[in-house]
Formats: sequence, C-alpha cells, structure tokens
Amino acid sequence: MKKKKTIAEKIKEKGIKKGHVAKMVGINSATLSRILKGSQDYVSVDILAKIHSYLDALNTNNVDN
Repeated sequence: MKKKKTIAEKIKEKGIKKGHVAKMVGINSATLSRILKGSQDYVSVDILAKIHSYLDALNTNNVDN
C-alpha cells in the first residue's frame, strides 16, 4: 500500500511557499504553520481537505510564488 503524503511533504515536493498555500485556501500563514507543526488546537476537516485539494491540483513542481 502506498503511503499518503503529508501536507508538509506535498508543499516541499511542489516547491511552493507556505504563505501562498495559506492564502489560496483562506487561512493565515501562522495557522498553516501551527497545522504543520501539530500545535494547532483544532483543525476542521474542511480546511485539511482544502489544503490537500489545492496541493493535489497543482500539476507542476515549481509554481510561480
């Protein structure tokens, strides 16, 4: 079974800035940073789905940041 990639792994693989991802999914960069560190008290499934969907939709490894 193939291991699913974490948000951090996807961001690194795509070569995109965390702040850009946060902006595109409608959260601030500090919130995304806390999500990635695991220190965010609560993260809705909707936000996680938006982040994964956005990253999965990127077809390139180098997005114009």
